[in-house]
Amino acid sequence: MKPNSVQQQAQTDSAAGLHDALESRKSAYRVRDAIGFLTAAIAGDAATCKIARFEFKITEEHRIWLNSHHVGVVWNEDGDLSCDDLADDLLSRILEKV
Repeated sequence: MKPNSVQQQAQTDSAAGLHDALESRKSAYRVRDAIGFLTAAIAGDAATCKIARFEFKITEEHRIWLNSHHVGVVWNEDGDLSCDDLADDLLSRILEKV
């Protein structure tokens, strides 16, 4: 491969990575907006807890992003459910009232 071709491929790969990151961010904003809309429509003025359940453990970055939007995270792990600290706190407070 010619040196110029290597540089062009690197630029193409970089642009593709940037495009993927932007699309992922747009998708995340759509999810955030949908969660906010549904929460407001269903709960009105009532206090709410948001917990997202996944089929497998998500990345730490994704979990931190969800937590920053006050969403606890629950996932399947070895046939059981596991959760992060925020989901544990939210679920504990709910179960105390039951």
